[in-house]
Amino acid sequence: MARRRQEIALQTEIETQEEWNEIINKEGLTVVDVYQTYGGPCKAMESKFRTIKNSLGEPILNFAIAKADTIDSLERFRGRCEPCFLFYATGVLVDAVIGANAPELQRKIMLNIEQEKKILKEGGERREYTLKDMGPDEDEEVGVASRRHRSSSVFNAITSQQYALGVIRPDAYANGKVDEIIEKITQNGFKILVQQEHHLNEHDARELHRYKMNQEGYEEHITRMTSGPSIVLLLQKTDAKDSTVDDLHELINSDELLKANVDSTPSTDNIHDELVLLLPNIVQRPRTPEDNLERTLAIVRPSALQLYKDAIISRIRDSGFEVTRTSEIQLTQEQVEEFYAAKKNEPFYEDLVQEMTRYK
Repeated sequence: MARRRQEIALQTEIETQEEWNEIINKEGLTVVDVYQTYGGPCKAMESKFRTIKNSLGEPILNFAIAKADTIDSLERFRGRCEPCFLFYATGVLVDAVIGANAPELQRKIMLNIEQEKKILKEGGERREYTLKDMGPDEDEEVGVASRRHRSSSVFNAITSQQYALGVIRPDAYANGKVDEIIEKITQNGFKILVQQEHHLNEHDARELHRYKMNQEGYEEHITRMTSGPSIVLLLQKTDAKDSTVDDLHELINSDELLKANVDSTPSTDNIHDELVLLLPNIVQRPRTPEDNLERTLAIVRPSALQLYKDAIISRIRDSGFEVTRTSEIQLTQEQVEEFYAAKKNEPFYEDLVQEMTRYK
């Protein structure tokens, strides 16, 4: 069924290049949360944006979320782990923030909305922000090399089991403490191999914190950890005196900021299971014979379903195909039109749509 753009709470959803062009050229300031399908938008900032919107009461301040996977203009943002926010003033990119830094986002929204109001009232030229200002990773060639190096580092760390996992709790993420926490961790000799947003459900939160099950405040902690998205860190310390896991656990317990806002695995016993739970997209699963199968879809027309269903399936199987699943569904007109879009200019198109939708 064709997707229609809709307002999702405060933020407008953008999934196509056409929608992107329309939204960023709206008069006023539009703050866009650029995300990828596997990670989703930065939900932790939505409440902060709503507070800012309500307190300013500015009709020219808008918020949106944009899927980098499906928008050509955002191709360079594919493969990024950290959140990215772009500021567009009536079609011109004027600023950006990398990471879920709530104070910095608020500061830049205030600054840019005042500048845009002044330009709309008095005229003037908007200063275009260049994406190179975001750092060397945004350069295409350097970015590709960096990603390759990071992938190699991640693979080596996992295969040698020289890594640790840290989880920045949802309230710390929402309150903009991520940069401060990361700085504290890296200052103590840890390298961040992966930084990624992850929203724990109750089952996964209990699995991750099972070692705290008999501790006081366990239920409150589970509630806290499922209240919003967390930031998951895959870390490595090459000069660890014992293991990366032990060194991280020791660091967290010795620092008040980290102790109050970061969880880590106390031992290496189940760390691979936790890696699969927290960062499933970077763990390569063993290949199975099914990975080499080519799949296709066949639809038996309603007029033939009752009379010839078994014969059709039998003929398909006799031709060397394996039927892995069958299901009877009633297609809507929109679904049929989308499925047969390539046939739209054929003389039989209208009859085909009618046949595929007339049987209830």
